[in-house]
Amino acid sequence: MRASWPCEYLLLGLLEQQPMHGYDLAQRLSNDDALRAIWRFNRSEVYFLLGKLAARGLVEELDDAQLTRFVVKRQESGPPRQIYQVTVEGRAALAAWIATPVDKPHDMRACFFAKLYLAMQRDSSVARTLVERQSQMLRGWQERLEPLAASASFPSLVYRLRLAQVEAALNVLDELNPTLEA
Repeated sequence: MRASWPCEYLLLGLLEQQPMHGYDLAQRLSNDDALRAIWRFNRSEVYFLLGKLAARGLVEELDDAQLTRFVVKRQESGPPRQIYQVTVEGRAALAAWIATPVDKPHDMRACFFAKLYLAMQRDSSVARTLVERQSQMLRGWQERLEPLAASASFPSLVYRLRLAQVEAALNVLDELNPTLEA
């Protein structure tokens, strides 16, 4: 089942690194410059998305026995915090999502860069493969848009803007490639 927002996968990716509760996730998202550039969260959204991911079986709460395997402890005072971890299904969904290039140019900023951020956390070869696949997708868009942008009609203005966005994205990926070399 596909998540509706790339930010859901950002949560899965962070939870794949280590189990956390919603407050820690919200702090991590707000304190990481790269994550903030991709997506802005407020704490209530984090909790909403955790509930959504749990309902889909992609994350689960840790029980007290599982907590002892990690350096995560329940707080002493106040209501108990729910600490989440990624399920096997969540790991599979995350891996499949990261490996798939975005299929619409307007998804490049939030969706592609969320994938790239998580891919770079995993392994540079995963990131390189994603960038190669996305570059191929962009070149296909470029080929389809070039003839549409060539006329003097009003719609060609729209196509020229889309083409410029695709070309800008290709330039960014070309700049990125040397940093991903093994």
